[in-house]
Amino acid sequence: MQTILSEAKFVDTDHLGRSKKTFENADIIVLNVGTMNHSMYGQVKKSIADDAELYYINSQQSNEGKTLRYLAVAKNKN
Repeated sequence: MQTILSEAKFVDTDHLGRSKKTFENADIIVLNVGTMNHSMYGQVKKSIADDAELYYINSQQSNEGKTLRYLAVAKNKN
């Protein structure tokens, strides 16, 4: 996935607490709600800038093509 989205920063749920600065500075945030719990969601919501674009996908796919399609659908809904 990182080869396709080379400028994206990926944050593993295990490192979420140490990555708040990443969310504060992000222009676009995509949350995969299929892999996070409510507490993590709250941490991210508190950390993001007011003008950041926030998109949700619900995927536990390891297939890059499917995940990219989910991202495209989420982007087009806004």
